[in-house]
Amino acid sequence: MNIRHLLLLTALFTAATEAHAEDVAPPDPAPVDPYAPISAWAVCPPQPKRDYDLNFRGDPGEAPTHLSGDLAEREAGGKLILIGNAEARRGAQRLRAERITYSETDQVATAEGQVRYDESTIGLSGSHGTMWMDKDYGEMYNTRFWLYDRHGRGKAKKAWLLEPGVTKFRNASYTTCPKGNNSWRVRGSKVTLDNNTGTGVARNARLSIKGIPVLYSPYFSFPLDDRRKTGLLPPSFGSSDNSGFELRTPFYLNLAPNYDAMITPRYLEKRGTQLTTDFRYLLPQQEGKIRLEYLRQDDITEDNRSRITVRDTTRFSSNLTTNIDYDRVSDSRYLQDLGDSLKLASVSFLKRAGKVDYTTSWWQLSVQVDDYQTLDRTIPLGSRPYKRLPRTTFNLASPIHPLGIESKLKSEAVRFDADKRVTADRIDLWPDISLPIRRSAFEITPKTGVRYTSYRLDRQDSAISSNPSRTTPFASLDSTVYFERNISIG
Repeated sequence: MNIRHLLLLTALFTAATEAHAEDVAPPDPAPVDPYAPISAWAVCPPQPKRDYDLNFRGDPGEAPTHLSGDLAEREAGGKLILIGNAEARRGAQRLRAERITYSETDQVATAEGQVRYDESTIGLSGSHGTMWMDKDYGEMYNTRFWLYDRHGRGKAKKAWLLEPGVTKFRNASYTTCPKGNNSWRVRGSKVTLDNNTGTGVARNARLSIKGIPVLYSPYFSFPLDDRRKTGLLPPSFGSSDNSGFELRTPFYLNLAPNYDAMITPRYLEKRGTQLTTDFRYLLPQQEGKIRLEYLRQDDITEDNRSRITVRDTTRFSSNLTTNIDYDRVSDSRYLQDLGDSLKLASVSFLKRAGKVDYTTSWWQLSVQVDDYQTLDRTIPLGSRPYKRLPRTTFNLASPIHPLGIESKLKSEAVRFDADKRVTADRIDLWPDISLPIRRSAFEITPKTGVRYTSYRLDRQDSAISSNPSRTTPFASLDSTVYFERNISIG
């Protein structure tokens, strides 16, 4: 610090102390949350930081150091002692305490008494600490810490600020739960939080849920933000009459930014171990999910049991799109015995469908196939859904409107198929023309058209025609009136 800085500091002591009296007040002593006036941890996400926090920007090595306090004492060797509401601020760093000793030669600030340190990614409070202001490095003791924008918090015996965004702790705990509600917490002899990679690492880690230790590991890695990360997810357990006690231990695989997988072993006390694999993908023109479930030799049924589910949407161009929706199980009782919800246990049919759509600005062609797997064999044949192999639709809205007349066509050709039942081919044509009359105060649209439907039946009763059809002309008049008036109140 040169003489100009010292004179400026002395001249501004009174003004700086008064100007910052509101936002540089000493933090409450531990264990009271020093962020209590500005952050309601009971609400997700965290409340925005104060305005001065938002100004923390810049390279500490290039930014000037600003010092303030109620009292300043100059010592030999280039040291300045600040007492009372002491503050050292440089770039993105802000250090506050009851007493700060600042060395001009090596730019080191030593803080004592209700220490509070803030930078753009983290806030800490502690009993005492030291900061190398030009290197963005420091250490603090008996620490509580908060991660801005992450809703993370914890405490530690000692903290080291290693580089921007990276903090290391000794004998630390970490959680993202609101204050006073540690539903889960990780403790470790050494904990490192790296906001640059979005990853936390704990050594000799102990995971507690609702205060109960559930896992110990010499090495435990966990995410700090929404970036996906390969690793073990929290296990789940339950019990049912069909399968007894069950335990799931999912393992997530972050294979690439645009596709991932999850492998979930599921232990079932009465049946054995089921393996479930989920695979998701997201490409520029395709997205979907594939799920495979497999139970080798069920201990109760002595059968191999499985399920496959495929959901896929592919866009070959702006006009051409395909969709696949496929779900199949190995046996009719699979969802009742191995489904993970009451909703699945009550499913009577599983749909398998594929669809191709071609769309332009004035017409659309769609070809679709539908099939169903019947799970509830007590449902009568007559109440089971038909297969549509295939269903083709063609819709047209003419882009040419002579004399304002609009013409449209809806059409469908479909093959209904089923075992041991009447099958049919159906053609449905529905053309119409309309003359919309639109004015600022009203609209009137007269429309006329005809609907023609024809069937060709197979396996029908001899008393019923094999080619029933209908032709139904129709006419309609739609009208709308707008009542509008400008009014003023007061």
